[in-house]
Amino acid sequence: MKKTYLLLNLLLTLSFCYSQKKEIDSIPFSLEKQLLTFNGKLNGKDVEFAFDTGAAVSLSNSINNKIANVEILDSGRTINDSSRKKIKLNNTKIESISVGKFEVKNIKGVTFDMPFLYCNNLLLLGQDFIKKFNWKIDFNKKLIYISKAPFKTDDTYKKWDVYYNSNRPLIDFSINNKTFKNCLLDTGFAGIMEINSKEIEIVNKIFDEKKSQNQVNEFISTNMGASGLGKPEPFNTFFLDEIKLDQITINQLPITINKTTDTKIGINFFNQFSDVLIMNFNENSFYLKPSNKKILPKTRMDAKAIFIDGHLTVISKNMNDNSTAKNLIIGEKIKSINGKKASEFSDCEMMKWAYFSTENYIAEKENGEKVEIKSSSNLK
Repeated sequence: MKKTYLLLNLLLTLSFCYSQKKEIDSIPFSLEKQLLTFNGKLNGKDVEFAFDTGAAVSLSNSINNKIANVEILDSGRTINDSSRKKIKLNNTKIESISVGKFEVKNIKGVTFDMPFLYCNNLLLLGQDFIKKFNWKIDFNKKLIYISKAPFKTDDTYKKWDVYYNSNRPLIDFSINNKTFKNCLLDTGFAGIMEINSKEIEIVNKIFDEKKSQNQVNEFISTNMGASGLGKPEPFNTFFLDEIKLDQITINQLPITINKTTDTKIGINFFNQFSDVLIMNFNENSFYLKPSNKKILPKTRMDAKAIFIDGHLTVISKNMNDNSTAKNLIIGEKIKSINGKKASEFSDCEMMKWAYFSTENYIAEKENGEKVEIKSSSNLK
């Protein structure tokens, strides 16, 4: 009788362990569109997702909606996008979103034709899906893993304790032994780190010191929000000698400051700093396995143009003394780019060129003057 009881207990234990077996799926991802993108399904139809921990809800566009027959609701909401413009988002009823073998049903998303996402045919996968699972991103293998159970770590990982606002993950950070809150962990931001210089005034003093040593890149540029381009604002980039991100101290981190941005860390930080990033949302913890590589700023062209009211218009400019864009003005209309006139570009072709191209080009001004634009010089 005792042996029978022990055998039964063993079988029950094995059955329980099997039912609790950690299921993991892996999907190849790409960073070619400057965001972390991978394939999945929307209402059973194939789509490409952009993985965005900075978005509280998933955002579809009219292309996604048509392909997957997404129901558009009469209700909506008004938000301020990253360009500080008020926009109306229509609510949607999504039957299901699937990544690998993992599925979430009956999601209340939003829809808006954000130009960048529309032109690249991307559906923004937000925290309404992401936070229901745990994720492991292997930047070397270009694989993203998804699991209901937390991923295991070891002593080679550095830990961040995460808290939330509007369902979006945040950490504390310190500069010159002064601690600040609410740094957004935003994989939908293509950069490294941006700091709001109006809220975090200490970075303005550091910028002045770096500028006096000719160690900054000064740009005037427009920010791309959900509604499109915002107003031109100064964006200043330099190496911060030391910053503490939660419990990780980093030396010589390239940061960008302006007065309107949210303070946030982007996918380019995680890609360069980490070999592996683990996001165990059910533990409120991020784990980073350092790559021990120097983090480098993103290469930017000295000037970029885009369509505004049917004209090729300058939207960003390097303001440094050695800039090749000295003879261009923000808002100036350009006759052609590499001999190609505005009428020869489609809206989306122009959008992709403006955000993805890093090759030198010839900008022809309205007066016929030709200016060769090169990439911005490296920071010191």
